Amino acid sequence: MASWLPTMSARIGLDGDAPCADCGAKENMIWFTDNVIWNAVMGENIVHEEARGKIICPPCFVRRAQLVFNPTGWRLIPEFPWRVSNDGE
Repeated sequence: MASWLPTMSARIGLDGDAPCADCGAKENMIWFTDNVIWNAVMGENIVHEEARGKIICPPCFVRRAQLVFNPTGWRLIPEFPWRVSNDGE
């Protein structure tokens, strides 16, 4: 394996923090988006209105976002719990 590739420190599952508040899906992976987009879709005061904020799954977020703006597609970018090894391991 090339030394610049990320070394995975943990398996990322689909469990997430909680079921989706909209559809109840239990396989709700950990995900995030920019605050500006989240606030436009979910409301800027969502954290103050609800104790933990609302946890929703990506498909439900996309459904809500379609009502706010008209995106032509979505970009999915992985977030790695990784480190870069410089010693060739």
